[in-house]
Amino acid sequence: MNDILGETSSMLVTMLMLAGILYLAYRVSKYVGTVAVRQSQSKYIKIADMMSLGQDKAMAVTQVGNRIFLVGITSGAMTNLAELSPEDLTELELQTLDMPDIKEKFADIIKKVKNKKE
Repeated sequence: MNDILGETSSMLVTMLMLAGILYLAYRVSKYVGTVAVRQSQSKYIKIADMMSLGQDKAMAVTQVGNRIFLVGITSGAMTNLAELSPEDLTELELQTLDMPDIKEKFADIIKKVKNKKE
């Protein structure tokens, strides 16, 4: 009987320690995340928009004070491509692709494959 109580109490202590470690890990990660966000924010520079152009290549619209720049970014360098005016920045509409019915296209492909086999 004492063995069962001893095992139960040691298991309870182990679970409490595990819960404590998980809680501390949660609090530390939350603190580190808050510090990282605070350090990544700038009072003078803002990235208004960014577009990836491939692996390690991107273009960004950045605002420094009242000036707006189009910047090219690669893994090795950043290049100022142009200075923009607020009038140059017009929000683009998302374009939807006009696609024919997929089922019909797939059926046509299947028919062509069957006809080639015959």
